[in-house]
Amino acid sequence: MTGPTGVAMRRLMVSIGPVQGFVAQARRTRDLWAGSFLLSWLTGKAMAAVTAAGGRILVPAVDEDPLFLAITGAPSGLAAAPFIGSLPNQFSADLPDGVDPAICRKAVQDAWCGLGQAVRDTFVTDAVTTAAKGGRPGLDALWDRQMAGFWEVIWVAGPQLPPAETGHWLAMRKNWRAHLRSGPTGADGGDNCLLMGDWPELSGWLRSVRSERAKQDAFWAALRRAVREKPTDVDTLELAEGERLSAIAPL
Repeated sequence: MTGPTGVAMRRLMVSIGPVQGFVAQARRTRDLWAGSFLLSWLTGKAMAAVTAAGGRILVPAVDEDPLFLAITGAPSGLAAAPFIGSLPNQFSADLPDGVDPAICRKAVQDAWCGLGQAVRDTFVTDAVTTAAKGGRPGLDALWDRQMAGFWEVIWVAGPQLPPAETGHWLAMRKNWRAHLRSGPTGADGGDNCLLMGDWPELSGWLRSVRSERAKQDAFWAALRRAVREKPTDVDTLELAEGERLSAIAPL
């Protein structure tokens, strides 16, 4: 079938997760808001990739959604940037034939890694000395693997059938998944993140090895200083004494 411009289209359904496994890590109400907003923002990035490729979003309605308008740069009439995550983690759309749905995954990963890089540049790179960050297998490689391996963007594409005939597509696709994560039992090893226990903490040093414990403490002491001393728009950022986190946890 064709869209309004006469371009052949196909139906696309996209889901981004994990949802519960991400939001449930919150320690404070502020964290619940941040996790929900971040997931909504990433979904909006995937939606924007679809519309930029000539597609149109069917569900949810986004023509007047403040977050989607802000992501796409369209005028919204709002005096300030939106702060409510108004977009769900899945959507349906029409996508032109020949356009690879993988553009959604790329849009999510690019936005996620860009955000992670901003956090890294602000708090990690300048704060931690070469001696303190020289863990196993190395902060840079570990950070990149964790950032690349977290989000699961799945999709189904097919003919433009009525919703009653397509509503089960995503449910069927979600049953066909492999859960592969860079966790503590994988190649990275190391101590567990104290907030997200399936992931290694960033320093790479082992607390059970006496000669490495001081190096691990020095790494996190440097990051705590950076969090306290760096000027940000949020004056209540916290990294508590004893917290040793993965790359994903502070985001």
